[in-house]
Amino acid sequence: MYRRKIKTGLIRWIAITGLLLQAGLLHPLSTSAQLPKTSDTALSINACTIHDAIHINDQISIYIDTNRKVNESMLNGLAFDTNLIRRLSRRIPTPLVGLPYYCKFTLTSTLDTPKAFYFFPGYYFQDIALFKDSAGMVVKLPEKLPPHGEIGCRLFVLPPHGSTTFYFRGSLIKSNTNWMDPILIEPQFISSYFEILRFNTVQLNVVTFVFCGILLMMIIYSLTNYFQSLKVEYLYYAFYGLCMTSLFYIKALFYREDHVFYFFFEEYFDYIIQVSGYIFYIVFTRHLINTKKFYPALDKAFRTAAGLLVLLLVVYSLVYFMGGSYPILSALENGGKYFLLGLGLFYIIVGFAQRNKLMNYLLAGNVALLALATSSQVIIITKIHNNSYTSGFFNQALFYYELGVVLELIFFLAALAYKNKEELIEKVKIEQTMKLEHEKKEFETKLAIIQAQQDERSRISADMHDELGSGVTAIRLMSELAKRRLTDQSVPEIEKISTSAGELMDKMNTIIWSMNATNDSLANLIAYMRAYAIEHFENSSIVCTVDVPPSIPDIEISGEKRRNIFLVVKEALNNAMKHSRSTRIDIRIRVQDELYIEVHDFGQGIQTDKMRQFSNGLTNMQRRMESIGGNIWIKNEHGTTVGLSCPFN
Repeated sequence: MYRRKIKTGLIRWIAITGLLLQAGLLHPLSTSAQLPKTSDTALSINACTIHDAIHINDQISIYIDTNRKVNESMLNGLAFDTNLIRRLSRRIPTPLVGLPYYCKFTLTSTLDTPKAFYFFPGYYFQDIALFKDSAGMVVKLPEKLPPHGEIGCRLFVLPPHGSTTFYFRGSLIKSNTNWMDPILIEPQFISSYFEILRFNTVQLNVVTFVFCGILLMMIIYSLTNYFQSLKVEYLYYAFYGLCMTSLFYIKALFYREDHVFYFFFEEYFDYIIQVSGYIFYIVFTRHLINTKKFYPALDKAFRTAAGLLVLLLVVYSLVYFMGGSYPILSALENGGKYFLLGLGLFYIIVGFAQRNKLMNYLLAGNVALLALATSSQVIIITKIHNNSYTSGFFNQALFYYELGVVLELIFFLAALAYKNKEELIEKVKIEQTMKLEHEKKEFETKLAIIQAQQDERSRISADMHDELGSGVTAIRLMSELAKRRLTDQSVPEIEKISTSAGELMDKMNTIIWSMNATNDSLANLIAYMRAYAIEHFENSSIVCTVDVPPSIPDIEISGEKRRNIFLVVKEALNNAMKHSRSTRIDIRIRVQDELYIEVHDFGQGIQTDKMRQFSNGLTNMQRRMESIGGNIWIKNEHGTTVGLSCPFN
């Protein structure tokens, strides 16, 4: 109960923290722009010294319209600052993003002809306009864009002989990727300049496209698994991968592009994609490890986090489309990121305490993503990347975030492989259990059938013994009494009745013995055959010996096999008594992998000319042995040997 209270309190603390962060209470919404003392001592730029392109940071002055009240007629009366550009080239404070910027620079020409230049203030400005001072009047210049459509540049023409003051107006998009670095570019160099500028991002873009390819393969793999197994967690992971792939691909495709769509992406859409991806990832994690069933406290935290992130997206969208200031958007964005970092840390702490191997794989991926995402956020906050064109991708915040996502993907694959292995093992166990259960039912069914058969055999055996046996005994007894009363007369029919009754009694006893289930053993069969053989030759001149194993294993033999084996041996004994002319008969019984019985007489053997008279009996003996899967053979060697073999099962 105490641990449950701690978990519940921790969940509430995270939820409250997330709300505070999203509300901006833990992140400053705005700060006062601490502008240095203004001066208007900007130097004039000699147009003749400009070849290809030139940075004019030291020759330009800036005014930021914090009250949004400046119009073009007021430009030549503003207090422009020449020192502010040094601060803005390093980083642009959050409160100054989205405000109207005004720049002032003066160009001097000693040429005899006009000269054109492109003015490029830096990334990323919108609502751009150029003005010039014409005899004390501020005149707006025509809007002329570069041939490739970079909307952040404007073309202007410098008149010959004299100095001209130009003004620039523009506002930065609502993003933390802005930087200011005013440049004058000659028209013939404009295309080359932007190619050089974008070329310095090739390293990062190549890495990003490779990561996008990996994520795309993961999306295909997840969708394939979903359509094969219809497990919804694969679908959610595919959506997560799609969000991350879209985020990275668009950033790489449009990076340092002056494009209306990219402005919208940087201001709003990239954050929406990122947070949506994390919502899908949270739902995916809930389904993959089944937190609702196995980790209810963690499931509650995940559901709360997903709900707060959805609320964050709604609030962020309302603020953006209602024209809210960038400090508010930045507070919401950073608050959401801190909330995600806190959620990830909570998940890692709680998850590792569960000691679940599947969860540990996911947690390892989250540790990698959390560490690299934190590094990315540190780079963004501290502006390590600055505005250097030659900074490698190791100084780019996006690289570390992409690397974290890919590492998380690798650990997810490891988790998926482990889960598939566990599911396969569980499936095999279930199949084995079902197979054993099925075999058990079949065995019980067969056992019930055998038991019913044995019960029926026992009943029939008892009925035959009690009813038929008594009747046959009465017939034999009455025939014997009739013979005694008719001592002076010979009645062959009465003699036949007595003999037939005796034979019938012997056959019935054999049937009763074979049907009685209590006799279904090898020892009982051998004992019965031995007793019959000794009794059969008891009143004859033939000496019968029975050789049995010293120990007989406890082996079960069905009644059908016992009966057929006994009848074959009985037939062999009868044939030996009638036709062998022998004074000795040996019966040898061996128990190995099968039952082996040999009946050997030391008589004249079977004569080939007399085989026909035995053919019917031999055929019956062979048929009986084949019906129980056994074999029979006959050989003449110092008499006649009848051998048979039969498997126990």
